[in-house]
Amino acid sequence: SLSLSLSLSLSLSLSPPSSSPTPAAPTLTVKWWSTEIRFPLTLTLEWSLRWCVLDTFIDDSTFRIRTEMLENPEILKRRFRLAGALHLALSPLLLIYTFIYGFIKHAERIYRSPGQMLSSRQWSCLTRWQLREINELDHFLDMRLQGPGHRAALEYLSQFPNYALIALARFAAFVSGSVVAILLLAAAIDEALMERQLLGRNLFWWLAASSLILAASRSLSPGPPLNGHYIAEDGGNDLRNGELHYVDNSPERALREVLRFTRWIPKKWISRANDPVVMNGFKDSMFPLEAVAMIQEAVGVAITPLILFFVMPSQADSIVAFLKDFSASVEGVGSICSLSLFDLDQHGNPKYSCHREVGGPMAMKEAAGGVKG
Repeated sequence: SLSLSLSLSLSLSLSPPSSSPTPAAPTLTVKWWSTEIRFPLTLTLEWSLRWCVLDTFIDDSTFRIRTEMLENPEILKRRFRLAGALHLALSPLLLIYTFIYGFIKHAERIYRSPGQMLSSRQWSCLTRWQLREINELDHFLDMRLQGPGHRAALEYLSQFPNYALIALARFAAFVSGSVVAILLLAAAIDEALMERQLLGRNLFWWLAASSLILAASRSLSPGPPLNGHYIAEDGGNDLRNGELHYVDNSPERALREVLRFTRWIPKKWISRANDPVVMNGFKDSMFPLEAVAMIQEAVGVAITPLILFFVMPSQADSIVAFLKDFSASVEGVGSICSLSLFDLDQHGNPKYSCHREVGGPMAMKEAAGGVKG
C-alpha cells in the first residue's frame, strides 16, 4: 500500500552505517546538511508525517497521487513548515493531552498491577515500521508481534538477568512486606491505631504506600531461573504425543526464536546473541520499556516541531523522487507502492536469484532491503 511507502520514502536510515564498530538496533537518522541527527520515532511525529505526506499527495476522490505534488516539491516543504509551526503553537496542549491519555490508558493496569508498568515492554514505533512486510495488514502485524513475538522477545531478555536489580527488588519486597504485615496486624488488633500519625501521615497511607512498593518490587524479582525446557519432536508445543527433546536455554536459541516472528534482525547481531551490546541494542531501541516509551512521547512533543520545520523540508526532494519512481496506478484501487506488486523483473534482488531489469529504478535493497523471491 502507499502508506508503506511513507516509511520508505523519507530517506531515513533505519540501520547504522556499515563502518559502525558495534552492532546496533535500527535508529531513526536524518542527514541535515552534513550532520546526522538521531531521535526516536514517536507517535506524534508519525501522525505529522502522515498528515504532511499522505493527506497531501492523495486525491480523496480518485485515490491517486496528485500530479502537481510530484512536479513541485516546494508544496511539501511548505506543508512541513506549516505542520512544525502548528505543533509549536499547540505543544502545551499536546503535552497535557499526552499525560492525560497515558494516565487514562494505564490507570487500570497501575491499579491492578502497579509493578507491571515498571517491567512491561513494547515494540517501538520505528521497529514496527521496520518489521512490517509489504502488503501486511495492521492486524496481521499485531498478531505476529504482540502475541508470540512479544513472548519470544521477553524470553530472550530473560537470558540476561540483572542480579543487582533483582537483589535490590527482593530486599525492597522483604522490607515493604514486613511493614505491611505489621500494619495489618495493628489494624486487626485495633482499627484506631491506624489513625495514628507517622511522619505527618496516618498509618493507612503508609499501608497503601508499602503495598505499592511491595507489588512493584515483586514484579522486578523473577522466579528461579530454568535451565531448559522440553519441546515436542516436531518442534511444536504439544507435549502429549511423540518424543520429547530437552532444549537448553541460551541467548542464541532465544534470539532465533525472536527471528521466527520478527523475520528480520540486523546482520551484525547474527551469532552474537550473547553479546551484551546486542542485548542492550535490542531492549533499548527495538523493545524498550513502556515507561521509557511514554517519556519519549512527552519529549517528542518538544522536538517534533524542530524536526518538521528544520529537518524534513530538506528531505522533501527525496520523498517526491521516491513517490515518483515507485508509485503505480491500479484500476479500481488507485495509487499504490509499486513494490507491493512484486514485479521481480523491476525490483528483484540478484542475491536471491531474481533478475532485475537493467535501466530500471534505483536498486531497492538500499531503500527497503530488496524484494525477495
